[in-house]
Amino acid sequence: MTTEQFKADYYLEKIYENISETEFNCKLTIKRKSDDAFITGLKTKINVLEVGQDIADSKFEINTIDWEAYLDATIIMQFNLLMLKINLIDIYNTDGKKNIADFFEENPFHKD
Repeated sequence: MTTEQFKADYYLEKIYENISETEFNCKLTIKRKSDDAFITGLKTKINVLEVGQDIADSKFEINTIDWEAYLDATIIMQFNLLMLKINLIDIYNTDGKKNIADFFEENPFHKD
């Protein structure tokens, strides 16, 4: 399947789900446009205590880490894994947040 064929029949959906005060899931799912049926997906469990306690008060001004950047990177990682899983034959044509966002009904990324 090509990316254009995929976009014609399917879309991606991002879901954040709180588990506890320190853990939540970031899910990326493929849904069929015609009936919103779930096809497949990936789930990443994020534990705030394991991510690193320097996120909120990072002292590195060159490459400041914040939750928005971390979650955007998680979506990109999940996207790449999911596209490999469904074997899109022209995935090398898709890079960058804007092109990835075209696979979603709503832009999954935080504002830059």
